Amino acid sequence: MSGLAGRAPISTSEGNRVLATQVHGRATFDETAGEFREFKIVAAGQRQGANQFNARGDDQAAAPMGVAWRLHKG
Repeated sequence: MSGLAGRAPISTSEGNRVLATQVHGRATFDETAGEFREFKIVAAGQRQGANQFNARGDDQAAAPMGVAWRLHKG
């Protein structure tokens, strides 16, 4: 099995939009089975700006933002 754990900074800017986060979590991939056994990742930080796709309208000020991913076996 291969694993990844820790945190990493991510930042991007495009036009008037900015996203600066730290990514935290753990992912474990079972190479024999060809699937993840564990996947828990969170990105938390600051976002700023808006466009026609994110429904923020006039809310362009910097604000906290978080996104979480987890493994779902269904």
